[in-house]
Amino acid sequence: MTNSSEIHVTKTIMNEFMDDFIENILDTDIVIVGSGPCGVTAAKYAAELGHKTVMIERNIYGGGGMWQGGFLLPKNTVMAPAHKILEECGVRLKDAGDGLYVCDSFEMVSKMLVSACDAGAKLLNSTNVEDLVLKEDHVDGVVIQWFPVQQMPSSLPAWTRSLSGLKL
Repeated sequence: MTNSSEIHVTKTIMNEFMDDFIENILDTDIVIVGSGPCGVTAAKYAAELGHKTVMIERNIYGGGGMWQGGFLLPKNTVMAPAHKILEECGVRLKDAGDGLYVCDSFEMVSKMLVSACDAGAKLLNSTNVEDLVLKEDHVDGVVIQWFPVQQMPSSLPAWTRSLSGLKL
């Protein structure tokens, strides 16, 4: 058994995040707001095409509302031909007839997120898009903020609520 100190653990987490943020997230080709089924699918396909892709999700977890399907039960449904996307991700589907397929919601979220990550997409969780950076005729970046900071009282000094940006 090794004996890593808490300082070593914390430094490792911080250094790895900052390296990844600077190298793979800060200067990106495509920013996708949200990591629900549409966001994850878009991120997967964009990354497969070789684009540096980042999903920005305000929740602490990726996957949006996929974790709990209809009636808050752990089953999700999808209509053909969209079921082919889930098959590409390795999700086991049950044919419910009339072009409707059903699957386990936890399997769907997990395999879709892994598929996007395996393609090279990155995920920033607990992060909110505050604004767009417009340059001439295109979006040049986004202004982001950690979502919990938005919940802080506005009476706090402005520097505690400062914003960061991602360049496209």
